Amino acid sequence: DAAAIPGHFVVVAHSYGAFSSRVFAGLNRDRVSALVLLDSTHPDTGGPVIAVPYRLQAWLGHAGFFQLAPPSNSFASLPAHETDAANAVSHWTTHLDTSAEELEAWTLSAQQVREFPTFGDLPLLIVSASRAGVHFEQQEDLLEISSASQLTFIEAEHMGMLLDQSHAARLVEMIDAFLVASK
Repeated sequence: DAAAIPGHFVVVAHSYGAFSSRVFAGLNRDRVSALVLLDSTHPDTGGPVIAVPYRLQAWLGHAGFFQLAPPSNSFASLPAHETDAANAVSHWTTHLDTSAEELEAWTLSAQQVREFPTFGDLPLLIVSASRAGVHFEQQEDLLEISSASQLTFIEAEHMGMLLDQSHAARLVEMIDAFLVASK
């Protein structure tokens, strides 16, 4: 609204970002033309306890532990000129504190998501990085939030679907094909 961007938006979210994207789509249904959830978090999963590792990492960072024992770089699949910067940002204490605070607010965030249980016939693409277990069952459950939903699978890890260039390119193709088919 502040930027005066009128919409129609294609909202794409990964993981925990599904919470805010679903709330945004619910509040702005007339301005959202499609919703894409990439290996998204389900409101019935987890809880504030998931924040504990992030809070611990932030404490280690605040204590200077990362200066003594730098964590390994988990962004090696990014282009070479981006790996060091991405790794550094992921270990900023402000980033870790913010991640922990977001996850500590899980209950409230999940409650906000549940305020928008369905989106009518809003085109919805769900991409899962797993075909098994509770996570995949929860991705299947998300099909219920729209009568125009589709679930597909990508052979990738949760973060790898975004960080690996070939997986990210495949996601773009999947999203493009879904949007074309949804018109």
